[in-house]
Amino acid sequence: MIRIFASLQFPEKYGYKFNSDSYESGSINPQFRMFETMGDNLTQHSRDWAVTKEYLADFIASLFAELMTLPMDDSSGFVREVSYHFRHQPSEAAIKFCAGLIWKESDSSYTKRRYYSIALEKVSSSESKRHDKRFEEMRDWMDGEPKAVARLLLPDYATAWKAYCHAEALKDWFQEGGKGWGYGYAAEFLAWFENDSDSWGKAAALHMAFSAAQQFFECWRLRSCCINNLENMTRSIASKRAEAETTAGSEVA
Repeated sequence: MIRIFASLQFPEKYGYKFNSDSYESGSINPQFRMFETMGDNLTQHSRDWAVTKEYLADFIASLFAELMTLPMDDSSGFVREVSYHFRHQPSEAAIKFCAGLIWKESDSSYTKRRYYSIALEKVSSSESKRHDKRFEEMRDWMDGEPKAVARLLLPDYATAWKAYCHAEALKDWFQEGGKGWGYGYAAEFLAWFENDSDSWGKAAALHMAFSAAQQFFECWRLRSCCINNLENMTRSIASKRAEAETTAGSEVA
């Protein structure tokens, strides 16, 4: 699925493209793409390439500005495709479990070593877990802090975009639970704009765009629920009316 749309911030220079079939290693998200327009509306005057961190906030904001203009019936498939890229977040239960995995000195002892399973959300000191592939050994870097939780939850092969989605979820959980976050925005946690004079501003813009995306999906979900309920009510009313008409006809006969 491909969708081309205008940039909100750089309309005179760049255009954006969402391409669900694009794959490119080493990029933030290979499906998020941009190209040169040279001021020629959305005419593509260059090859497209994966959006970089500096343009990611504008890409997301521009993408959802585009989605806001589309009729719901005509864009449901596109919205579902896009929403997949914003689901890369661990559950609150998973974050809570990993935040509780804290190394103890006794874990260095062969006979007292503990093992954990994120999938099962279990910790065990049973020797039988040593050879159970569902379990891993506790490590000395596990301290329950955000960096350790991110390391536990994020796969080694994850894209930078998945890391960002995880960071947003971790920030929300630690802040809402009063655990202490201390890293500012998610992009600051990931050190994406480190040594940039406007690092805070860029991180804030990215967070704002990401929040807008989350709000869009929630509104979309609620609207879908509303439509389904209204359709069910309409069918129920039509069914009762037909039943009443049939009964009335039988009584007349």
